Amino acid sequence: MNGNGAPDWGDTVTFDVSTTESTEPHVDLTCSQNGVLVYGATTGYFASYPWPWTQSMTLSSSAWLSGPADCTAQLYYFSGRRISVLGSIDFTAGG
Repeated sequence: MNGNGAPDWGDTVTFDVSTTESTEPHVDLTCSQNGVLVYGATTGYFASYPWPWTQSMTLSSSAWLSGPADCTAQLYYFSGRRISVLGSIDFTAGG
């Protein structure tokens, strides 16, 4: 939103997902302020995912009204009843 090229509160983020491990990868994004969870979203990054609009995640919630937050995005897929994590990235969303 503010044009600084970094994720900030109120910005919309998405992820460039590529893996050969699964044809149905997912991303789980959580953000916390002072150890308190203020944002959580999960979405699939594959063509047949039934809710593709959820791939754009807006960094705000009723619990996150402003300020910076520590965020983690985790890439995973389902393998039967098991979740297999492929990787994660941490970033700070500015305020």
